[in-house]
Amino acid sequence: MIKRLWDHTMLNVNDLQHAIDWFEQRGLTFQLGGHHPQWQTSNAVGYFGLNYIELLTTDQATNPGFGRDDATSLYDAFETLPEYESFNTIGIRTNDIEAVHRSLADEFRVGRIMDGSRRTPAGELVTWRIFFVNQLVDGVAAPFFIEWPESDSVRRYQLEQAGLLKNQLIGPVWVKSLQYDVQQPRVVAQAFGRFFDQPIQQRHEAYRIQLGDRQLDFVPGTANGITRLTFAGTGLMGHQAQYGDAIFRFE
Repeated sequence: MIKRLWDHTMLNVNDLQHAIDWFEQRGLTFQLGGHHPQWQTSNAVGYFGLNYIELLTTDQATNPGFGRDDATSLYDAFETLPEYESFNTIGIRTNDIEAVHRSLADEFRVGRIMDGSRRTPAGELVTWRIFFVNQLVDGVAAPFFIEWPESDSVRRYQLEQAGLLKNQLIGPVWVKSLQYDVQQPRVVAQAFGRFFDQPIQQRHEAYRIQLGDRQLDFVPGTANGITRLTFAGTGLMGHQAQYGDAIFRFE
């Protein structure tokens, strides 16, 4: 069975350590991930099960040296920073990236499948395969697709052994939902439904894609992107915090 799972959410930040400290003050642990030499970016990661949040920053150069069609989300980070620290897009995890690529190629402008890598601060080389959806969906950045070399069960074990999969400082917590504020919720939700191969549900003027115990919500708005991420299972129920333009809600 071909999987299409919400793998992670990207947040563009100017200073990784500052962002790590900000989250730690709110009981959420992130660790430096490493450097992407081919894209001139670095990251930090915070795991909530296999679903994680990636803090992404760019090298100091203002020109990335590649075009948007080469790596859409990485290019968008260069375009956004340093003025706006905000959500970027999401990655969708699959176990058959070639099949997913073929299934989308007739409907969307997809880039080639390529190898990605980063080297951790400890010197470990982390690798994956990836392709980007190069077009915008009614002005909204499309997700990218990623395939890790290990199965989910093996990857979970490896992350546990590395000390990356553990309860957060505030206790058990998981990412419950993302909210997209978009001008045409139905149009954008339909496209994301195709990306995930899932139906969309209408909720008054908004639309939802249910992904197991998680969901993506598309509501009327002008931001044309992700505006809010909601955590569940924390002791901070009812609290809300904002990093740059990105809103984090706890329930």
